[in-house]
Amino acid sequence: IDRKSRFDIKEMAGNIIPAIATTNAIVAGLCILEAFKVLKGDYGQAKEVFLQPFAPTRLLGSDTSRKPNPDCPVCSVFNVTIKVDLSRATLNDVVEDIIKKQLGLGEKEFVLNNEIGIVYDADETDNLPKKLLDLGIKGGSFLTVID
Repeated sequence: IDRKSRFDIKEMAGNIIPAIATTNAIVAGLCILEAFKVLKGDYGQAKEVFLQPFAPTRLLGSDTSRKPNPDCPVCSVFNVTIKVDLSRATLNDVVEDIIKKQLGLGEKEFVLNNEIGIVYDADETDNLPKKLLDLGIKGGSFLTVID
């Protein structure tokens, strides 16, 4: 690789950065056009549009949207039944041991709701040391994790 002067490098970067910004703007515009279809409720016409930089014949590609896989925990509702001693277990036990470790959310941000409202949020940690019974969680309660 030939050594380049500082000015040659600035010239090359000066050409690359606007090209990247232009490409990003084009893709963002395509996303907005498809978002209009979704907002109008015209889901059948909405497509996945993507850039194919290495395709010599077509720079843009598209595909129709697929229905969510009902067995996929990412694109569908996923139910898990847990059994805990409500008089001993704290919200921190549920958040750390079950949601973060066993369900694999780790350091992702999520909200935990029950029938009453928000039980846990990353910004609201006051409930973590409380027992589940003290939070109104009883046998047969549904807890919803939204990530």
